[in-house]
Amino acid sequence: SMIRVGADYQAAIPECKPESPARYSNKELKGMLVWSPNHCVSDAKLDKYIAMAKEKHGYNIEQALGMLLWHKHDVEKSLADLANFTPFPDEWTVEDKVLFEQAFSFHGKSFARIQQM
Repeated sequence: SMIRVGADYQAAIPECKPESPARYSNKELKGMLVWSPNHCVSDAKLDKYIAMAKEKHGYNIEQALGMLLWHKHDVEKSLADLANFTPFPDEWTVEDKVLFEQAFSFHGKSFARIQQM
């Protein structure tokens, strides 16, 4: 085979344009803020709120803090709103795992069918 050398065999490289807009906006790369501390809520009050959210309503720490941030660090409003949402459990029950494994072995990756089960 022949080695192809010369101008006819070179790639045409377009001029670099660094000022062109990025393909993806920065907004897509940013996560959602779920907690930011605030000096108006004492650590003791925060601990009490988190304990209540966990024990009475089944929230995990991140979910409880997310609710508090949503209500702009107003502990009373957050406590009142906890009952209006059912948090997703951190862990699946043994029954959930067995049922999912059975559905997965039966349906494969047809998750719509698995969800129906």
